[in-house]
Amino acid sequence: MAKGTKYCNMKTQAQTTTFAENQKKKRQRKYRMKKRLTLIIVFGILVGCSIYLLISKQAGENQLWMPFGYGAANVLSGSMEPAFSAGTLLIIKEEKETKPGEIVVYQAEEELIVHRVISVEGDIIVTKGDANTVCDRPFRSDALKGRVIAWIPYVGAIANILENVVPLLTALILVTVVVRRIRNKEI
Repeated sequence: MAKGTKYCNMKTQAQTTTFAENQKKKRQRKYRMKKRLTLIIVFGILVGCSIYLLISKQAGENQLWMPFGYGAANVLSGSMEPAFSAGTLLIIKEEKETKPGEIVVYQAEEELIVHRVISVEGDIIVTKGDANTVCDRPFRSDALKGRVIAWIPYVGAIANILENVVPLLTALILVTVVVRRIRNKEI
């Protein structure tokens, strides 16, 4: 084998190794970026949930806080089964008018009720839970909070758990991020 050929093969092998290492580093960087982006999204969701839950608690126990005309509520009973059951998260759009067949949220004395509208006569609305055998007491339209526009099964149950855990998780994630930043600067 000629001397020049051996040198050429070694150079090609070194270049190939460098190319493979560069590809590996690119994949690792891409993975780290995806991981960071996922953490940022999760952290943002946790902070958003914390803020929403904190503000809604300040509004009062039975008040439905609806920023920008939309809010969320958790189903606590099975009165609307089979449409949705306890632990379902409801998305509510603020409205002051309704029609029969719509599912609405209204304030009845000290609690919020989520039932289907049976009839509307002028200012008076009558509702009934799908699983109930009798209609609710009629109420005036000024007690109407909004109309249910979407629901997500089981998420309300998770929200109840997160209501107490989210502030703790947010603080834990924040501390973890700060400690990692400090540790990375020391290395």
